[in-house]
Amino acid sequence: MLPLLLLTLACAPKVIKYPGLETSSAPAAQQAPSPAPAPAAAPAPPVAAKPTPAPAPKPVATKPTPAPAPKAAVAKPTPKPAAKPAPKPAAKKKRPTREERVAARQDAREDRREARRDDRQDARQARRDERKGERRAARGRETDGERVAKAAAHYIGKTSLTCNGKNYRYDCSGFVNVSYARAGYDLGLLNTAALYDLAKEEDLYHRRRRPLVGDVVFFDNTYDRNGNGKLDDPLSHVAIVESIDDDGTITLIHKGSSKGVVRIVMNLEHPEEARSPEGKVWNSHLRGKSSKDPRGTEYLTGQLWVGNASFWSSSALVATDDDEK
Repeated sequence: MLPLLLLTLACAPKVIKYPGLETSSAPAAQQAPSPAPAPAAAPAPPVAAKPTPAPAPKPVATKPTPAPAPKAAVAKPTPKPAAKPAPKPAAKKKRPTREERVAARQDAREDRREARRDDRQDARQARRDERKGERRAARGRETDGERVAKAAAHYIGKTSLTCNGKNYRYDCSGFVNVSYARAGYDLGLLNTAALYDLAKEEDLYHRRRRPLVGDVVFFDNTYDRNGNGKLDDPLSHVAIVESIDDDGTITLIHKGSSKGVVRIVMNLEHPEEARSPEGKVWNSHLRGKSSKDPRGTEYLTGQLWVGNASFWSSSALVATDDDEK
């Protein structure tokens, strides 16, 4: 049946429609109006889809990065030693002349003499220091200055100055030398000016208004030494400090011009006054008055005073053996 139906359909005439023309021979029937289409129902709201949770990431195992293999140290080439310059030929030594050889021998001899001299001085100083230390230990608490003052007092009224069998000049500087020798020092038999120079060299000179017991005191213009009638006679006299009173009055021992070794006084706090208001002697007359004295001549110990020296405080001075007491 099916093949027959298909054959019938194939043989049926085809109707071709052209606009404005009717191809069919029969009149076309009037078509009824089509009914209005029913309103379409509103679409239901879409249901929100639940979000699908993302899958948790799987932990990825990290492989440890292998440490790079240490590179083999590349051996540096050994530097070649720098070529040393060829040494210059040594200059020929000039042969010294005869005068130069003689001078060199003299210098060598002088150096040897100085070395021997220094050795002898060091040995003598060591012996002196040893003896001085022994004497100080034996004297106990007695100070060096007090010992000098005591030695000076020993010669008051003496008509000669001797110590350890040695005679000293019978004048002011000889008295200072013998007093220090008796106390254990040797000032080298120096005169007044030389004693002053020694004090300066050894840094023992001072001008304190109250000197120390045992100090040597220097004076100017105690007499007209050069006989010219002028006040130009520095360092003309010396004495030794024996004691000091509370009011500043200093008792000195000296070898005077006519009375021998005696005591005199001086007060440097009142140098222009011979006596205190109470009648105490402050300053002795050290220079004798003369009609030939120039104007402005001064006579008192305080007026003629120059300065002091503490020779007893120096360990550099040479000590000698004490005389029998």
